[in-house]
Amino acid sequence: PADETVNCFTDIAIGTPTYTTECDQEGTITEVGPTLVSGTDGCDGAVYEIEYTVTDECGKFASCIQRWTLEVGAPTITCPSDETVDCLTEIVPGTPTYTTECGQAGVVVPVGPTLISGTEGCDGAVYEIEYTVTDDCGKTASCIQRWTLTVGAPTITCPADETVNCFTDIAIGTPTYTTECD
Repeated sequence: PADETVNCFTDIAIGTPTYTTECDQEGTITEVGPTLVSGTDGCDGAVYEIEYTVTDECGKFASCIQRWTLEVGAPTITCPSDETVDCLTEIVPGTPTYTTECGQAGVVVPVGPTLISGTEGCDGAVYEIEYTVTDDCGKTASCIQRWTLTVGAPTITCPADETVNCFTDIAIGTPTYTTECD
């Protein structure tokens, strides 16, 4: 049969070669393969061969080879939705979804959070985490999830007003305050 290009190793199927024999003898076909002849097993660009042999009743034979080339696609990845959080400490890597071709495994590695705009830890700062999935053949796909900080202003409570006899009795008090993200 003609050479073929397929997506996955599991798409390789033994074909039906045509043959002729002399003197109307019966022919028996045997197959060997698929055998990997180049590339990485199960990965894009791998080439496999199936050798077909026809043997007639007198033991004479002829062979031919059919080649199969894999075109395995890259994985795909979808990031979690972008988020708005109050503080940098609330940025937590999410769980992206991904697909791989041909039943391969995928490993996801997050990098970040990385400040991409604004002032570190302050209101309006934007951070991102890049997620990269790598399949068994080393092909990758990446996506980016972003976080925007909405850090609130601090609050302060002054000491209670006081009435004093003299100017020299005025003493600086100790206000209480809170800040976001401490």
